[in-house]
Amino acid sequence: DKAAGRSGGVYLFRNRAAAEAYHAKHAARLTAAGVTGIEAVYRTYNAELTAITRGPVSEI
Repeated sequence: DKAAGRSGGVYLFRNRAAAEAYHAKHAARLTAAGVTGIEAVYRTYNAELTAITRGPVSEI
């Protein structure tokens, strides 16, 4: 959202720990560059709907 000064994306990780590690690494890098207000939202996926749409997710 350019008008609000926000950007982001959706990333898929094998587990919450991997997602948190990714966020910590990149939040530190962005903070060092002067970026503020870095946020992460962690969600799970809906396995039934993902199967219907053939999402590239498999059970581990």
